[in-house]
Amino acid sequence: MPVKELPPKLPEHLSEIRHAGIYCRVSSAKEPQIRSLENQISGLTQYVASRPYTELVDTYIDVASGRSIKNRPGFQRLLRDCESHVVDLVVIKSI
Repeated sequence: MPVKELPPKLPEHLSEIRHAGIYCRVSSAKEPQIRSLENQISGLTQYVASRPYTELVDTYIDVASGRSIKNRPGFQRLLRDCESHVVDLVVIKSI
């Protein structure tokens, strides 16, 4: 899976270790979508593991439509962890 890296703009006051959260989403629980989800998790976990000074904090997963965050508890939990500074780097397959 090709990954396009966007350089993070980290504030200088953060430690050298970046705390990454992986966010993966598919729109349904159908077999091809679940395989896609597995591939996203695997590829992004390997990507984070290959980055120096980056630690994987958690993986946030949703099997839901992308139209609203209302029914996306994984995304909501990710936002809370970002706001509370548990996660300072979010890694996703695509927007």
